[in-house]
Amino acid sequence: MYMLVLSVKPEWLSTQGAQVESAVLEINCYENGGQKNRISYALPPRALSSSPYELSFSGIGDRTSLAGCTASVNFAVNAFGTKQSIQSPVYLDPESPQ
Repeated sequence: MYMLVLSVKPEWLSTQGAQVESAVLEINCYENGGQKNRISYALPPRALSSSPYELSFSGIGDRTSLAGCTASVNFAVNAFGTKQSIQSPVYLDPESPQ
């Protein structure tokens, strides 16, 4: 079992003319130079308005650790009428047991 604790700066959420519409946690795991697993977790709206928000999730495919994986939270933002995607890297501890 893994745990992500997400905290979004209140100033970032309240920027005049911009609104965070959604967020997705993307985890990509690689093996032998190629992508093996890709998992997406849509974060609920409350994760974008209250902090901290905790997300628990189970294993990724047949993996027993997050070694060889990368992650980001991808935000969909409407800024002054223009839709944008903003990626925020996530640190993964490859030694954390399930």
